[in-house]
Amino acid sequence: MAVINQPNTQIKLTNVSIVKLKVTPVKGKKQQFEIACYRNKIQDYKNGIENDLDEILQINEIFHNVNKGVAASNSTLKECFPQFIQGNNINKEKIIREILAKGEINLTNLEREHKLKNVNNEILQLVSNKTINPKNKKRYPPSIIYKALTILNFKVNLSQPVKIQSLNAIKLLIEKQIIPIKRCKMLIKAVIANREIVDLDRLSLLFINKKIVQGVNDVIEVTGLIDPTAYREVLKLVTNEEEKNIVQVLDMSVIEP
Repeated sequence: MAVINQPNTQIKLTNVSIVKLKVTPVKGKKQQFEIACYRNKIQDYKNGIENDLDEILQINEIFHNVNKGVAASNSTLKECFPQFIQGNNINKEKIIREILAKGEINLTNLEREHKLKNVNNEILQLVSNKTINPKNKKRYPPSIIYKALTILNFKVNLSQPVKIQSLNAIKLLIEKQIIPIKRCKMLIKAVIANREIVDLDRLSLLFINKKIVQGVNDVIEVTGLIDPTAYREVLKLVTNEEEKNIVQVLDMSVIEP
């Protein structure tokens, strides 16, 4: 295992974010690889704004441990990244880009707090948009949602998509009912050109209210409100791998009159 000797007079890395990727070779133990990047350049790379590695990396090297200066050996790189080896040549640029694409960013406490705040705000806004108070038919502001979720000990997870977390939060709020709350309905249109594959009786039961129009060539259009939890079943009933039948979402969050 290679170690980069750093003189005592060397200035420590600043404004650094470490990107880590764990790889298990075909034979051997799982290895961790790290690269040292400029904090403000990682998202630019992921968003396609910056592609020059010289602008992204503080040190053009692949490490096992950046802070200790332990560099990854060529033999380890060959074992863990065989797809980037040609003969005896190691394409380190492609390995670095692989780490950037699939690795996890080691956040500082301040960065983590900032990201937690942003993710939390996104979740609260989504929950607010997708739910209502059934008593007055109005949406709760994010501040009320926040208080309710805090009481229920709901925790934000930075490694989980915001959409999934917002749905979990809605499910928890509806289950516990510490505030009166329910999901908004979805307004959809089902266009059925081939009715032979569709169970129309079952489909009709999934709509809360609906308008049915029979158009040209016996095409049926069913427009109405459904509970969001029924959307997948509607999609399966109507499309069923039939390209002529489609389901259109007209409004994701409808407040019933």
